[in-house]
Amino acid sequence: KWETFYNCGESEDEKSTDEYGTSFRYRRELTKSSFFQSLSSYEVDQIRDIGYDIQQAFSWGYKLIEEEKMMLNVGPSAIIQYIDQPGDFDGFGYFGGLFEEFRWLIHDDLVFYQSFDISLSLEDSE
Repeated sequence: KWETFYNCGESEDEKSTDEYGTSFRYRRELTKSSFFQSLSSYEVDQIRDIGYDIQQAFSWGYKLIEEEKMMLNVGPSAIIQYIDQPGDFDGFGYFGGLFEEFRWLIHDDLVFYQSFDISLSLEDSE
């Protein structure tokens, strides 16, 4: 699955959002109820002065619900990130994470989709 985005916005006549990026997700079924997932992403945020944020995540997913009209997947992830943000952070970061995605086919023309990712740094903090 390939996705791209561009977000921009203004607040009080001043630019408050200016970011773009792309991602590619590869998913391979391992068993009837589990899968492997690789997610590669690249993002730029000109408001927060992020020159680029490159992430690679490897995940194992479990299909909690897989029905004709409803799907719920969850799983852990290992994430490596390289970010270019002068003054704040510049370099590699390593994270453990959890992901979730839910899809509900309410009607033939109406689908509800929700997902989230949570990550926690695996590096020592000072």
